[in-house]
Amino acid sequence: MRRALATLSAAILVSVAAAAPAAATTTGYSTGVLTYSCTLPGVGAQPVYVTMSFDGPDSVPSGGSFTPAGFTGSLTFNAAAVALFNAGFDRLRGALAAPITGTNMVPPPVSTVTMKLPEMPGPFVAPFTAYLVEDPGSAVPTFTAGSPGAATLALGTPLSFALELRNRNGSWTGWQVPCAVRVTNPPQNRAFGPAIPVT
Repeated sequence: MRRALATLSAAILVSVAAAAPAAATTTGYSTGVLTYSCTLPGVGAQPVYVTMSFDGPDSVPSGGSFTPAGFTGSLTFNAAAVALFNAGFDRLRGALAAPITGTNMVPPPVSTVTMKLPEMPGPFVAPFTAYLVEDPGSAVPTFTAGSPGAATLALGTPLSFALELRNRNGSWTGWQVPCAVRVTNPPQNRAFGPAIPVT
């Protein structure tokens, strides 16, 4: 009797496993290193090197929807920016509003993902890289794929960067730092790669 029950249980488990849908697989999508020009107080326009990435589906059917997840990124600052950070300040933090555009999306959206730069202690050494994480409160948009082929997302411009520096007396000073993609010839490729297959 026990053997019969064990055999029946095993058969049920195999049947349930066979009926369960296959788990969706994800791929990491990333930009290359992009150069933005950011106007910092007291030091003017400086190059800031930006990267961003997210997790998304391996592919999406035409007309199907997907929501990118787990956005991360980095900002690398040069010596002039670092001199500002060290000029009477001992900690920094911030936030970045990153516009995301799409191609072969219906409709082609322009949406914004909010990133946080967690508080970091100084002193800072150039070149200094600050790492960004997706703000838990960010409303990440859902995209709908267009015709079969490939779809891409890209990091837009301008970026809206809120920077806060803490004085050594404990008070915080904040700036809104405008950042636009640096114009190059040929233009920089701001797409997240690889492209997402649309089936």
